[in-house]
Order: sequence, then C-alpha cells, then structure tokens
Amino acid sequence: QHRQRDFCFRTEAARPPRARFSPICGRLVQCMDHDCVWMAQCIGEGNQRSFVAFLLAALIGIALPLVGLGIAVLDLYGGQGSTLSWRSALPVRVWQPMWQRFALLIVLLKVALLGIVIPLLQTQVNAWLQKRTRFEGGCICAQL
Repeated sequence: QHRQRDFCFRTEAARPPRARFSPICGRLVQCMDHDCVWMAQCIGEGNQRSFVAFLLAALIGIALPLVGLGIAVLDLYGGQGSTLSWRSALPVRVWQPMWQRFALLIVLLKVALLGIVIPLLQTQVNAWLQKRTRFEGGCICAQL
C-alpha cells in the first residue's frame, strides 16, 4: 500500500510527497493547491501570499467607505449634532427617503461583503501561519 502512494496510476508518474491528482489540471499538484472552477486551473501554495494581500485590500476597500457611509446614514436618520447635513444637500425633500434607503442598502451590502471577506482572510492567515490546509492531516491526501 505504501508503494501505491508513491506512484500515480493516472499520470503514470512518481507521486511527490504532499501531492494529489487534479482532475481539472490533469496532473499532480501539491496538496496546498485547490481546483478553481472560475480560473480552470489549480491555485494555492504559489499564490497564497497574493490572495491574502488581495483579501486585505478588499477588507480595507470595504471598511473605509463603510465608515463614511455609516456616518452619512446616522446623519440622515436624525443626527442633529453634525454641522454638515446631508439633508440640506438634497434638492427636493420628497427624494430624501429614497436616498436614505439607498445609503442604508449600500451599508448593508458592505456589511454582507465584510461577512464574506473576514472569514476567508481568517482561514487563509491561519493556514499560512500553520503551514497546513484542509487537505492535510489525513483528510484528503491520505485517501488519494
């Protein structure tokens, strides 16, 4: 059985340690890599640092405007302490509820995006620091 792990019958090649066969690529890939349906290739260990940098940029890009939108929504919904009022910038008072709903919708969408980006970032940073993935530890690599 140990001999079977050292040889890949699909590629008819020696299997390196921590490698598995990828049906998407049709070759042996590192266990750190995973199949990406959208890119139609295996990604992972080679670009994990870039992906973490992308997630950090996305987090900053979502969080900074969210603070500004949050302040605007608080001001629209009755913030009387502000010297600059968004209410005075609106040309017609009738349109005000529409702008309030739009700003609130944008804030809710950004909060939902943060709910996606933060767990992804946490998972990637943990995997990066521990040098382990869900494929290791007897999960998938040991079975292939």
